Amino acid sequence: MSWGTYWGVDSVAPANQPPGGSTGSTLLAAVKTQYGEYPAFWGRYLNIDPVLDADEAKFLFNNLVSIYMLYTAQHVPDGVSGGNTDANDAIATLKSVQQAAIGGLQGCTIFADIEYANSKNSKGNYVSNSTMAAYMAAWANTIKNEGTYLPGFYMPTGRTNEAPLPFACGYRDAIALSGNVKDALIASADPKPGCFGPPGPSSGAPDEFYCEGMGYGSDRLAIWQYAASCAPDICTGAPNSACVDLDTIQSFNPDDIPMLW
Repeated sequence: MSWGTYWGVDSVAPANQPPGGSTGSTLLAAVKTQYGEYPAFWGRYLNIDPVLDADEAKFLFNNLVSIYMLYTAQHVPDGVSGGNTDANDAIATLKSVQQAAIGGLQGCTIFADIEYANSKNSKGNYVSNSTMAAYMAAWANTIKNEGTYLPGFYMPTGRTNEAPLPFACGYRDAIALSGNVKDALIASADPKPGCFGPPGPSSGAPDEFYCEGMGYGSDRLAIWQYAASCAPDICTGAPNSACVDLDTIQSFNPDDIPMLW
């Protein structure tokens, strides 16, 4: 397995706008100036303002940059109903953007961004493994069964995320509930060795999920977010700023799954 075949970034800020509320060059141009080349792909959100829109999508495509689609999980504590709700919203939103940008639909993977903050219930406690598993299975089933897109997951991985946190053991239980979870691609946020420019770290690899000492998901690892809040020359440090996270994709795509748009 070789990482660094494709190097990219993800951000909450639009690629086609100047960074940090400034004027002049776009964030994409600023990233190129910072790192010496355009990213092969850019991760953007369907439901975090400012959301990806058709103009930004066309801008990225005109610069030969693919899009890594992310959707921030909103209803993890609701289990099955939450997974269905979020998946249907992600599908409808991406369809609308694609119709406006390219006049049709194109298959790709939509990665549910499930992190610490959106994995707590109304009392501030982390959801149970079973609730996490139910959400993940519903997300995967709803997206896969719709027929246009494929499900993926961006979540904390690694040994530090074992029980009582729900991520790793929730994933283990989810793959027992649905083959669509087992087949889904994983974007790993761990470890983070530093803000290395393209093609990324010269050694190392992303972590799989560990539950009760056992590893899960190693054959589905597809994207490694190996650093966060990088590009110091353009990062303002403010919420929804021009900071970018750095990612790399490994040299193979499991089962030829359409990963990027």
